[in-house]
Order: sequence, then structure tokens, then C-alpha cells
Amino acid sequence: MSKRIARIVPLFLLLPLLLAACGTVSVRPAAELTAEFQTAVEQTIAARDTATPLPTNTRPPTLTPTVTVTLTPSETPTPTPVPPTSVVETFCDNSKFLEDVTIPDGTLLSPGQVFEKTWSFQNTGRCSWKEGYTIGWVSGDVLGGVTRPLPAVVAPNETVHVTVRLTAPFKPGAYRGVWRLFNSKGEPFGEFVSVLIVVAGPGTSVPTRTPGP
Repeated sequence: MSKRIARIVPLFLLLPLLLAACGTVSVRPAAELTAEFQTAVEQTIAARDTATPLPTNTRPPTLTPTVTVTLTPSETPTPTPVPPTSVVETFCDNSKFLEDVTIPDGTLLSPGQVFEKTWSFQNTGRCSWKEGYTIGWVSGDVLGGVTRPLPAVVAPNETVHVTVRLTAPFKPGAYRGVWRLFNSKGEPFGEFVSVLIVVAGPGTSVPTRTPGP
């Protein structure tokens, strides 16, 4: 504070001299003026320093809403059933091919020769093969064959010989036909069986074969 007063006082010391030169006012002693001015300055500065500061423009704090999250328990998934590692399937009608009884695969025949093909089957199902059960052609060379009934009733686990009458083509070459068993509803079942023959060319000797009854 004393430094501010020291800078201001010399200015006021010059005022009496200026006024005396003009001769218009009475001149007071410089010491008296300096003391009064110093007192006024000190009072002004003290009043300014002790004045209550004006309130500033302060915005009220913004309230952040609190959100309460309620967790909904998720559904517990239902465990997927694990299938068994092995499944035993049972069929009313089923069959197993056992062997070629006649005309083994690759048998050599003469052109146009009539022959009978016989297969051996086992009934591996749960139902007996009764009236209406047949053997029929499904693919390949039909060789003149037709659907034929089974020769007897076949109970589960029993075996039977099933025969079809066929005719070799006149053109030399290999021929193959596929056959299968059918139940009384006309539904195929069991294992596939086949007939595979070779028709001899001109000049080829062929053993004589007599077809069965």
C-alpha cells in the first residue's frame, strides 16, 4: 500500500505551486495537504479491500439422475436329451441273403438260354412271411423275369430258397439284374440280391444246363 501512495504524493505537491503562480487561490502548506491526501487515499484503499465481493453468476449444479437397473433372471435352458450311442432297431419284415444256390455270379450261358436263379434267405424280422410275400425285380437287366410268390411260410429265423425263371439275351456280353423281397402290402424289405451272367459269343462252348421244374 505504501508504494502506491509514494507514487501519487509527488503529483499533489505540485498543485500549490501552480495555484500560487496563478494568484487566484490561497496556498495551504504542502505538509498539511500531503497528510490529508495520504489519509484519504489510505481510507479509500482500505474500504475497497474490505468491501464485500459481489456475487458471481454461478449456475446451480446439474443433478444427474440415478438409474436403477433391475436384472431379470434369464431362463435356465432345458438340457437337450443325448441320444443313446447304440440303437437296436426291430423290423416286422427283414431278411438276410445267405448264398447263391444256382447260377453263381459270372456264369457263362448260351444266347437265349432259359435258366433258373435261386437264392437262399433267412427271415431276420419279427413277422412270418406268409401268403402274399413275393420276390420281384427292382433294377438292372430284367432278363424276362417276373414277380414270383415265396414257396412256403417262413417264420422268424427260418431260411428259404427263392427261385425266379430267367432268359439270357441273344447278344453276347455281361448282364446283371437286381431283385428284392416284398411283403403282402407290396413294400420291399431286407437285403438286395442279384443275378450276374455272361452270354457267350459265337463259337464259344457252353456247358449244358437244365432248368429246374
